[in-house]
Amino acid sequence: GGSCAEGGAQLAGGRASSSISSAMLYQRLNDGPEVARPPAMATMPSDDIPPAAMFGRWDAAPDLERWLTCFYQYFELKGYKGVVATQLLHLAAVAFTIVFSFWLFFFVNWEAVMSCHSEESCRASSLVYSSPFEQIGVGRVIMMLCFMLLFAYWLASVVMAVFTLRDAAEMSHYYKERLGIVSDDALSAMTWSEVVSRLVEQQRASPFCIVQDELSALEIANIIMREDNFIIVLTNHRAFTSRLPRWIPARLVYTRAVLTCVRTAIFRWAFDSRGRLRRDFMDDPLSLGKRFRVMGLVSLPFVIPVSIFVTLVLFMRRAEEFRSHRTSPFRREWTDFAKWTFREFNEYPHHFKERMRCAQTVAEEYASCTRPATPVLDSFQRFVKFIAGSILAVLLIVALWDDTPLLFVKVQEKNLLWYLALFGFLFAVADNSGEDAAGGRAAPQAPAPSCTGAPLLMHAAMMRLVRCTHYYPMAWRAPAPLAVLAGGCNGLQRWGLRQDFES
Repeated sequence: GGSCAEGGAQLAGGRASSSISSAMLYQRLNDGPEVARPPAMATMPSDDIPPAAMFGRWDAAPDLERWLTCFYQYFELKGYKGVVATQLLHLAAVAFTIVFSFWLFFFVNWEAVMSCHSEESCRASSLVYSSPFEQIGVGRVIMMLCFMLLFAYWLASVVMAVFTLRDAAEMSHYYKERLGIVSDDALSAMTWSEVVSRLVEQQRASPFCIVQDELSALEIANIIMREDNFIIVLTNHRAFTSRLPRWIPARLVYTRAVLTCVRTAIFRWAFDSRGRLRRDFMDDPLSLGKRFRVMGLVSLPFVIPVSIFVTLVLFMRRAEEFRSHRTSPFRREWTDFAKWTFREFNEYPHHFKERMRCAQTVAEEYASCTRPATPVLDSFQRFVKFIAGSILAVLLIVALWDDTPLLFVKVQEKNLLWYLALFGFLFAVADNSGEDAAGGRAAPQAPAPSCTGAPLLMHAAMMRLVRCTHYYPMAWRAPAPLAVLAGGCNGLQRWGLRQDFES
């Protein structure tokens, strides 16, 4: 997936002009005077003013971009219950990660755990420190500081969650009282276009944007997606990656931590209090470079704790996904760099996620289409699956009869419980070789048609991938005319074309 993002964004110029138009359109919405009612009503007779304005029923939003962003997030999470569940479970997951990791680092006596080879030796030594903070070396002091920073991050997340829940409560009232969407169940059955159409009608009846009388769905999208549109432009022009050293992968810039710092350095300074683009932001690029350097120095102390936290979360999440969904540990996924390269202007996150799910499936189909037939590998996988499954069956029968032998019977200094885990992992890896890209198991009664060795079918699979990603760089173009791909070549030429498609 990451290699598909290599090769540049070919449509950067046209897409950049679209983003500039979006920015100028939002600029126009914020250039109006700060008045109590829209300028279009300033000279209107009292009889022509809408009843909502006469009785003071304006839903004017002081920060239109923030208000519309909360409005969209409320829809994306399908109501107030979804917002509450997301925030509380996020705080609980972060707290569990910090507490569990802290216990592993400071309370578990790993020397005793590693030297525990029998029941007697395990009982003779203490596996948990009774006083873990009596003798603290330099390494433990550094780890303690890292966990203090992680705890500060959790406290900041709590504060942000409180503000998010407060905004969600206000949005819940607005959805019910203004838009007539009385419950979260009703909202979950509606599409975004239906919700936006009600919002546009509500702007005419009781405006939340006081600068102009009406807002279109396009203008609402321009406001909500403004920051993302700028990131898309910068990605298309390779502003973040063009001068990186060759040994630093471009996808490193688009990790969540780095991209948060980039957003903070750019957008917390680019706009004024009314959301308008600052003139000095356009005329003084040296100040932006200075802000990036300052942000890098500020972020430097957080590199170690963030790396530890990300590693722990990644390990726990991947282990849970492998256990619950039984996905292969070698399954390819799109990198964040690839996703930002594929992103379209004003494409809402829920639309983009749906498109990327389709692209994941099609990409796996294309990868399997270009993969040559490997009877040796298939035979080896069946052999490993048979051997591992046979040993697992015997160990499971032993465990069902009495689990004591699993702990005390040893083979090559390893008990049977260790072999149970080992052969279970081998069986899962060999068994997952036939799964489809979505993480499910391919239906045996309806196998996918193989296009291995057929260049035209490889090209068709590539076009299906392009249709999902909306991305077609020169590296993805057909290596030969369609007449050649359709069969006007011999076996060696087809092998060479297959190599081109695979690369």
